[in-house]
Amino acid sequence: MWMFRRHVLWCVMGGFLALAGCQSEQPQPEVVPDGTSTTEITIEPTSSHPSAGGVNDVGQALHMVTADAAVQHALKSVQAGKLETAFDFLPVEYQSDIATLVQTFAQRMDPELWEELFVTLGTGVKVLREQKELILEMLKNPEQAEQQQQLAKNWDSMVETLEFVIESDLSRLDKLQAFSPREFLGTTGNKLLAGLRQLGSAAGQNPLDQLGQAEVKLISTTGETSVVSLKFPSDDAPQEITFVKVNGRWIPESLANSWADSMQSAKDQLESLTPEVIAAQKDQSMQMLGLVGSVFEQMRTAKTAEELQGAALPLVFQAMQMQSLFTPQQKGPTDGVMLIIDGELNDEAYTKLLSDLEQLTDNPERATRSSSISGGQIVIELRPVEDPISFAEKLTLGTEKEVDATARTIRLKLPAE
Repeated sequence: MWMFRRHVLWCVMGGFLALAGCQSEQPQPEVVPDGTSTTEITIEPTSSHPSAGGVNDVGQALHMVTADAAVQHALKSVQAGKLETAFDFLPVEYQSDIATLVQTFAQRMDPELWEELFVTLGTGVKVLREQKELILEMLKNPEQAEQQQQLAKNWDSMVETLEFVIESDLSRLDKLQAFSPREFLGTTGNKLLAGLRQLGSAAGQNPLDQLGQAEVKLISTTGETSVVSLKFPSDDAPQEITFVKVNGRWIPESLANSWADSMQSAKDQLESLTPEVIAAQKDQSMQMLGLVGSVFEQMRTAKTAEELQGAALPLVFQAMQMQSLFTPQQKGPTDGVMLIIDGELNDEAYTKLLSDLEQLTDNPERATRSSSISGGQIVIELRPVEDPISFAEKLTLGTEKEVDATARTIRLKLPAE
């Protein structure tokens, strides 16, 4: 559960819960013997928002607070539905990196294909709105009666949230070319967060509701490194997370260590999104989107739950095909290897893993790496590694090891805790 929350907080929201903080003319928090900060922080967003990069100019008028205070304020900001305030705590260069990635994608993506994608998504949302009763009947399960009542209660507002997203600037590449992360989070992001909160409540699991109840304590601070204890109400024990300062902002050490490599990896992937690559896949992509749209139209005309379910079956096949089409085969670098690890690690174990793996490369002193975490999967690229098979033999991590020497990939599964 902890790593699930970590993805919800740190990754899904772009890392801005990774946080560091500043406050305007506020006293530094007093740390009492048990490590709890006693000062409540009030931080007003700054007014300068350059449109090109979407980066908030925090300026020298704001000064730093302790790591635990920054984390606590950010958690409460998200719980209050103020993602743009939480985003302010990322280092300015991190904010700029996010804006640049989105803008670069928008410049490279084919406008016709992107428009057709959102037209198809819009038809799918019409199915959700028009066939509400049949969908709820199809999902009926006596063992989940309470959750389904919540789902029915929140259905309309969730559909409105999806409509809002589809009609937002995300659907327009010309808008994304001047993407401002803070502006997006303050509008579409907060609206989407509200919908996700309702969806989580309907499912009976909503970690967002626990953010303001988290116990945040400062364990220690040495120079520009702090250890913070974080415990949510449903946790059996607190997690200790190491934070470091990056240009005056407190962020998790694991994020700081992997940010540059992860950004470079993302930029490299965007570089591969060339007009030639898009042109080669465009016709097939447009055809598949058209087929999905026709399935949605058939679902709109269904009269019973059985008809609706029958009409929806082709979507399973189409989803598998589209995933294969839009997800390139994972391959490791020609001078290295890619590790794909299924499982979850806390921040300390993740940082140690990266360091240990570098020592296993052909030249640890000149080793380079990039890494990312998404959906319970860790992906790490390491260089230099000449022989993936020999490298795999050195690994003692995980179980169910699979080595593809041609693709230069190694798949591992971490044992369940």
